[in-house]
Amino acid sequence: MFKKTLKVASSNALTGKDKKKLISDLSKFFDVESVKALIEKNDPIVTQNKLSGSKMLIYTIGDVPIFADATGKGDLFPSSN
Repeated sequence: MFKKTLKVASSNALTGKDKKKLISDLSKFFDVESVKALIEKNDPIVTQNKLSGSKMLIYTIGDVPIFADATGKGDLFPSSN
């Protein structure tokens, strides 16, 4: 009936170097210009959240999840809103 809430173990804001790596990783799966427009638009704060008890990473802009990495190995997929 009720879903369990996800507990975040750590949360890190991505810096310039980390943002560039994320853009590079996402460019393997998606259009480069679309990825750059999403991540570099008005210089948003992109946060990487690691879930407790899991290797799953969730990338957010503000409080909105944009991409998830289920295994922690770079297989990124877009989240649904």
